[in-house]
Amino acid sequence: MLPTCPYCRAEIESDQLPPRCPSCHAVLIKAAETQKADAPTVKKAELIHWEDRFSLGITEIDTQHQRLCELINDLFRAVRFNAYGENFIPRAILQLREYTIFHFNAEEKIFKQSSYPKSDEHQKKHDEFIHWVQTLENNYKESVIEIKPLLKFLVEWFIDHTQRIDREYVPYLNKK
Repeated sequence: MLPTCPYCRAEIESDQLPPRCPSCHAVLIKAAETQKADAPTVKKAELIHWEDRFSLGITEIDTQHQRLCELINDLFRAVRFNAYGENFIPRAILQLREYTIFHFNAEEKIFKQSSYPKSDEHQKKHDEFIHWVQTLENNYKESVIEIKPLLKFLVEWFIDHTQRIDREYVPYLNKK
């Protein structure tokens, strides 16, 4: 039986886990590293690594997307290594919500300035994600949250948001 990715359950072709899952691209860390990780290992561990393909060519938005990537990675490190203390996870979820609201407001301001025709549809997706994060906060307070599916969802959402959803408005900004 082949080993599987702990996040998406994709089969890994060898006994030596690669640094990233071939399916969801999650960073795979061996169990031994998760038990006793030194500070440099923890600091370097990433669930999602910022890549040029995520860039939209809009400095303000790209910088915000990089910060969202960091927040997802902070949550990953907190879970994987208990890196920041036991109270970090609820703070990380709160930070994710607050920063995402900030980011979405910045995008929506850009939509108005560029007369992006799908701004209402895009804003609805923003509202859905904010609602999801608020539900996540409530569920965490009630101890009914599974972290691995949460992290998988955040990576999938981030990639979809930067690669598909946000790419739709870039041509309208370039017309301006």
